[in-house]
Amino acid sequence: MPLRVYYKFTRGGTSSEHTSPISNLLLQGSSGNESSSTNYFGFDDVTFPFEGKITFSAPSALSSPGSPSAVTLNYELNFVINQTGAWMVTIFY
Repeated sequence: MPLRVYYKFTRGGTSSEHTSPISNLLLQGSSGNESSSTNYFGFDDVTFPFEGKITFSAPSALSSPGSPSAVTLNYELNFVINQTGAWMVTIFY
């Protein structure tokens, strides 16, 4: 079994591994190798417990897409995964 932690973002009922409305994305993990492709990003070959931190900015869900007056919010997620395995962390923002 691969030991990994991958991430995906969900907004407005739509899930995507792509981060088009997101800026200033920063991933931190206590172990593993950062990896990404067009379909995912995260860490491979991690050891558990795994401590992760994600920070990013994105327009408010209440703002009109592409509006110059859109409010940008800053997000921060800190978490620990104790159970060994292959994980997909879904971030609802």
